[in-house]
Amino acid sequence: MKKHMWTFMILCILSIGVNTGAAGVEVALGGWYHLPTGEMSYKGDGVNDDIDIADDFGFDAETRFHGRLKIETPLLLPNLYLVAAPMEFEGTEERSVSFQFGDETFVAGFEYDTRMTVNQYDIGLFYGIPGVRTATAGKFNIDLGLNARILDMTAEIEQDLLTEKAELVLPIPMIYAGFQIKPVERISLEGELRGVTYENNSLFSLIGRVKVNITGPVFAAAAYRYERVLIDTDDIEVDAVISGPMAEVGFEF
Repeated sequence: MKKHMWTFMILCILSIGVNTGAAGVEVALGGWYHLPTGEMSYKGDGVNDDIDIADDFGFDAETRFHGRLKIETPLLLPNLYLVAAPMEFEGTEERSVSFQFGDETFVAGFEYDTRMTVNQYDIGLFYGIPGVRTATAGKFNIDLGLNARILDMTAEIEQDLLTEKAELVLPIPMIYAGFQIKPVERISLEGELRGVTYENNSLFSLIGRVKVNITGPVFAAAAYRYERVLIDTDDIEVDAVISGPMAEVGFEF
């Protein structure tokens, strides 16, 4: 359902951008190969209640959909940047010690099934620094702005008749900075930073991308995305990194 909603949103905004005379539109779809590492706890106070996300959850690396839409607007209107990165992991594992997760205690020596979804949706408004693109004859540009991230996370453990689920939905304001370098006609190097630190929470997202024009408006890109998540809220503590390479195809005009 969320994927269909996101697709509908992209089509609507793309239509709006074209109808309002957008100065530029870029759409890219692809896959992100990633693995979460770090620790998580839910209402756990004991030393054994910190769960290793990769090992104790039994997760393997996954490849999931990654999509983005950028609309550059004319005149003084802010530019728009949308990014979707839904993630889902499943595993089966067994621990040598019992541990608490939520209101349940899971017993040592018995297998349990795990499932985690981490869906991230970004909505950014930004401006290019005036004069940079013109002064460099279109070879360099810097963008600065604000980003709103919706972090929708669920972690579930099931062992025999025991089931416990941690759920968290956070709207997170972040800063956004990006750059584009075009050393030659068909190749561009790009970087993006989104980040914020407040109270006991920190989120940082870094993307590096090499984009190659194939023909006309069509391009292909290779990228790397790094996510650092530190959350302590609603009895849920997460200290994790999610990272890996990406591949994209898209068009811009």
